[in-house]
Amino acid sequence: MTPKKFTTFDEFTRTVREIGFLPGGFPWSDGGVLSVSTLASPDVMWHSGISDLDPWEWRIRVLTDCEDIAYGKVFSGKSGYITREWYPRFIAARRRAESLDEAWEAGKISRPAKRIYDVLRDVPALSVFDLRVSAGLSKEKRSVFERAIVELEMSLYITYCGEAQKISRTGEPYGWPGAVLCTSESFFAGVEDEAAELDPARAARDIAERVREVLPDVSDRDIRTLIRAAK
Repeated sequence: MTPKKFTTFDEFTRTVREIGFLPGGFPWSDGGVLSVSTLASPDVMWHSGISDLDPWEWRIRVLTDCEDIAYGKVFSGKSGYITREWYPRFIAARRRAESLDEAWEAGKISRPAKRIYDVLRDVPALSVFDLRVSAGLSKEKRSVFERAIVELEMSLYITYCGEAQKISRTGEPYGWPGAVLCTSESFFAGVEDEAAELDPARAARDIAERVREVLPDVSDRDIRTLIRAAK
């Protein structure tokens, strides 16, 4: 498999579907051995605001235009994309389809992450602004909240599902948009059950084999970095 360089949004989504997953990454940052920045053509227009040519715009556009691609901080604590087809494999490989309650009982989940997840599983979706308050973390340092969000995203318990602005007392939106989050099961119904049917070792091998199809010379270390749940 040799993915073509992409320039437009449609070409990008075709590549994501062909591979099954794709870390984000920017031209000026370390996107790893496989990322949007390594596969984007020189003709893309970063931060131009042009919807069809700007990879920064694509991260939200996939959530509105594509029902089969998820976006979030899912690779080494950085952004990336995973398709509906490959999502169960990542769940199986990263946490053996362990539920959050099971992970909590085993001491694998932080208390802030548990509080965030407990809120999200009872609502369709929530902005980060409202989520921080609802989870009782508004008095905590922002870094505590942000680490807990990434912890849940990396283990594929929650995912992005849009953006929203803060709302003033008069009902007017203001400020920079923030993420809207939901549980992964809410975003992709049935993925938890499908992941539970998979062998975790086989799921990890499937991911590794797909990466090698794209990058035959990739190192085992780079593959482990892509698969693992922790940063």
